[in-house]
Amino acid sequence: MAVTAATAVAAVVAVVALTSGSHSASGCQPNGTGCTPAGTYPGPNALVNNGAGGVKVVWTESVVQPYSSGRPLYWTVYMTYTNISSSTVTEECPGEWPDASFVSEHLSGGGGDDGTVPAQSTTCSKDPGLVMQVPPGGTLTSSATFHNVPWPGSAVSITWGDVGASPNVHPFK
Repeated sequence: MAVTAATAVAAVVAVVALTSGSHSASGCQPNGTGCTPAGTYPGPNALVNNGAGGVKVVWTESVVQPYSSGRPLYWTVYMTYTNISSSTVTEECPGEWPDASFVSEHLSGGGGDDGTVPAQSTTCSKDPGLVMQVPPGGTLTSSATFHNVPWPGSAVSITWGDVGASPNVHPFK
């Protein structure tokens, strides 16, 4: 009898915890309620690298791809490289860059979807031989797509390979 009573108490505690609403971010439900809506989100203009190698890298846009499954499945972050030097800079995909998992998202404060997730694809994983010349003052944009869309209210940081990491931001405002 004591086991049955303890089990009942544990079940009540679990239900109270699930319905208490103590998380700052809403949970994404299978029917799409509480999920991040599809669309383009400008910014967050989060600095990833302030000019090492003559190039400044900033997270400038996020896109949640349209979905019909009830839940968003993919989102893409866009990083803008700006040549802040006085000479042309060559950007390419050396070393680990062709491996999409070299880029990752770090989620926190999402009420259940916290953690680190590697990118599913990146500009370099799609085109490992890419070489681009960026003139002084010029820009180029690179992207990474993740098969894990953060919930609304989640703080997100992007580790952009060996270039650097953004601060935690809320990209879907």
